[in-house]
Amino acid sequence: MEILIRAAAIAAAGAVLGIAVRRNAPEIALMMTLAVLCMLVYLSADLMRRLTAYMEELGSMAGVNAASVSIVLKTVGISIVTKITSAVCRDAGHQAAAAGIELVGCCTALYIAIPLFETAMDMIMSFC
Repeated sequence: MEILIRAAAIAAAGAVLGIAVRRNAPEIALMMTLAVLCMLVYLSADLMRRLTAYMEELGSMAGVNAASVSIVLKTVGISIVTKITSAVCRDAGHQAAAAGIELVGCCTALYIAIPLFETAMDMIMSFC
């Protein structure tokens, strides 16, 4: 909860400062957005590590292959990076770049998940 409160305060302060600066210097406002983003990622790094460890532990307790848990976690990471990068591109006024990164993120997530699809197909075929 403490991390969320800190993150909300940083994000709110960054948003207010960004609004004030954007009128006169939009490039500085974009740099401020990136700085706020870096602070938020830094704040959440420990939480992400603990969450990843917990998900891996749950997977092992449930008897799920560690590679499958890893694939899911990588896909979630790809989704987060894609969403953040797309939002930054949109903030900078680059809609086409935002759409491009969303396309690349989607394709990357699907590519990473191919082993899961293969496992699912093998399971389906074993019942036939």
